[in-house]
Amino acid sequence: PMTKLTVLRYFSLWNQCVAELVRELQPDVYHCMDYHAALAPLYIPREQQVPTILVLHNADYMGIIETDFINDRFWSTVPAMRRLSVLFNLKQSALRKYCTFEGRFNMLKAGITFIQETQAGRGVCAVSANYGLELMRERTLFKGLPYILPLDNATDPADDL
Repeated sequence: PMTKLTVLRYFSLWNQCVAELVRELQPDVYHCMDYHAALAPLYIPREQQVPTILVLHNADYMGIIETDFINDRFWSTVPAMRRLSVLFNLKQSALRKYCTFEGRFNMLKAGITFIQETQAGRGVCAVSANYGLELMRERTLFKGLPYILPLDNATDPADDL
C-alpha cells in the first residue's frame, strides 16, 4: 500500500514528467484534468509555457495531502515547507504561492493560481454549467476567477433511448 509520503513522491514525479512531456512536445494547449497534474506548469520555464486548460470533475478533493506525517528521524529537524520543497523539487516561495491554501498543501491551487497569473484566470472549465456555478458560489478557491466555463455534453443522453 502507498503511504502518504509515497503519494507525495508519486505526484512530484508525475508532475515533473508531465512538465517534461509538455516541454518536449510543445502542444498547442496543456489539458489538465483536476489536481493530478496541476503542478506541472510550475516546472516549465516561462518561455516554454503553453496555454493551460484545467477541467474540474471533482474539485472537492483538490489534491490536499496532509504533510505532518513526514516526521521520521531525518525529517524531524526539517521545517514542513522545506520538506515539501525537497520532495517536489520546487522552491519554498513557489510552494507558498502556488500550493498553500487555507494553511494546507493543495495541488489544485497550483493550477488555479497559475491560470490566474498567466491567463488572467481564463482557462478553468467544469463538467457542466451547474457545477461551474456551484464551484464559483461555494468554494473560496475559485472566487478570484472571472468565470468557470461549462463543458456540457454535446448530446442529450435521453436521445440514446
